[in-house]
Amino acid sequence: MHARAEAAVADGIAPDSPAAEPIVAELVAAWLPTQKAPPAEDPPPAEDGPAARTRLLEQLGTVAEPLVARYWRLLCTATGRPAPPGAAAADRLAAFLGREA
Repeated sequence: MHARAEAAVADGIAPDSPAAEPIVAELVAAWLPTQKAPPAEDPPPAEDGPAARTRLLEQLGTVAEPLVARYWRLLCTATGRPAPPGAAAADRLAAFLGREA
């Protein structure tokens, strides 16, 4: 998802432009299958729409929080995994989604 958003930015597509809509739809479609709800919660959105985009935007906001980002960097360092894209990438994704949220 991050790579797709980065490519759109590199291509000069503004998050608030009509050209961004197919990219946002692609990002949401890639994200939807990753969603599962804990038993006590409402089920996650099954298709693209305002509820799905709002939920993804909320998750990106959590990822961009400094303490959360630091936790993931430390975990990746301890386990030898590559570091996640980080808050800047989450902010770029959120910019595309934020045009409707």
